[in-house]
Amino acid sequence: MAAEFGRTDNLDNDTMVRLQSLTKTALIVRTFNDKSNLIAVEMAQTRIRTEDDGV
Repeated sequence: MAAEFGRTDNLDNDTMVRLQSLTKTALIVRTFNDKSNLIAVEMAQTRIRTEDDGV
């Protein structure tokens, strides 16, 4: 998992654990942002459809 940051064979165990923890946190934040963006897009599409219908 941490390999995407480059060479990890010279890192000690604590650094590896911290790096993996940061990676997991970044993935969680990214997933949350993607869902928020998806909700915003769905709301915008609903608003556009409503305006098109003249409601």
